[in-house]
Amino acid sequence: MNKKNTSYFLDLVTLSLPIILGHIGHVLIQAGDVFIAGRHSSLLVAACGVASGFSSLVFIAGLGLLFGISPTLARYRGAGKNLNQYLPQTILYSVIISVVIVVIGKIQIHFIPSFNIDKNLVPLIQQYLDIFIWSFPPAFMATAIKEFLQAKEDVVFANTLSIITAIVNVILCAILVINLGGMVSSLGIEGLAIASVIARVLMVVVLMAYAFVKIKNIPITIDKEYLRDIFKLSVPIALAIFLEISTVSVISILIGRLEPIQSAAHSVVLTIATIIFMVPLGISSALAVKIGLSYGSKNQIDLINYIKSGILIVLTFMLFSAFSSYLFGKQLIMIFIEDHSTVLLALPLLGVMSLLQISDGIQVVLANIQRGMGVSKPSFYISLISYWLVALPIGHCLGVYYSYNALGYWIGLATGLTFAAIMLAFVLRYYLKQQKFA
Repeated sequence: MNKKNTSYFLDLVTLSLPIILGHIGHVLIQAGDVFIAGRHSSLLVAACGVASGFSSLVFIAGLGLLFGISPTLARYRGAGKNLNQYLPQTILYSVIISVVIVVIGKIQIHFIPSFNIDKNLVPLIQQYLDIFIWSFPPAFMATAIKEFLQAKEDVVFANTLSIITAIVNVILCAILVINLGGMVSSLGIEGLAIASVIARVLMVVVLMAYAFVKIKNIPITIDKEYLRDIFKLSVPIALAIFLEISTVSVISILIGRLEPIQSAAHSVVLTIATIIFMVPLGISSALAVKIGLSYGSKNQIDLINYIKSGILIVLTFMLFSAFSSYLFGKQLIMIFIEDHSTVLLALPLLGVMSLLQISDGIQVVLANIQRGMGVSKPSFYISLISYWLVALPIGHCLGVYYSYNALGYWIGLATGLTFAAIMLAFVLRYYLKQQKFA
């Protein structure tokens, strides 16, 4: 790699690192719940895993509707526009999304008993979600502000705050669930949800104060074109993410119909996979900003070099991560749960996960490159085919009809993600040729 290409590589890594920390902090809130639940009982771990399957369906869909903010603003920035005027509109947009998602989430809770989930888990899941749903509005508002700041490449404060929030959440969970320090009586699974709400409210209050103090003289205007642009780009993103996450959620729910130990093992491995996935997600989020800036300023050289650097960074990390997960699988699992039977059941799942991560990292970076270019519809159609027509049918067939249980579902998921990565590579090649970039 020559000096010029090295500068692209380092530039992308520098922007990515705080974003990666922010994404890890975001998922560590749910991972913290699993960690504390593992100190309580396997039943609570299983309930958290299935509850996550339900909450993720609506929560990630809402987040997806916000993920068009930073690529859109990056293109505006590349075209020479002042971004400060868009902060109030960005927050307003997130509030509207929050209201819709909370209503959908509340309705969803009433249908949980109809999914034939283990009867011991149903009341725990409902108790958790009934409170946890109120952490969505502050989470969405914080994400919108982070997306705005990300487009300006102001990423350190917001993402450091996410890590701090995750730590606060774990401390609150420990106090409320396992009675750490004898401060309060154990609130069980409700304590996990209350901790998440408190932590996320504190996060958005601090982040909003930072944004408005740092960005002074913000004009209060409504730019319908901006709202239309982010919504137009975000809807296919949200649908694509929803299809992916809904597949994982449906798998979690179907595994919830098996023995609780299957759900516990699945929940632990899914938590590990989600944390690892935050690295390629953070890199690809930074890459989308750089691509949007290059695309908006019509700089073909920068665009191609950022694409090459982003793919190389993600591929290198995912290969290292897969190898590490394979070598230290037992140690990783025992961070979250100590039950010997659950650990043994989770080990084969982690083996499949170590291979799955490579395809998962490649597909997310390819999708975000396209989003930076303002292209999001193809990823929706690819997600529809990959997850619902490939991953879920294969997983259900292996899991139920061939009695592979949770392992079968993970094999199906790995197959779907590999198919998605291959198809997204063809789509990116097509668009680069159309723009005469390749």
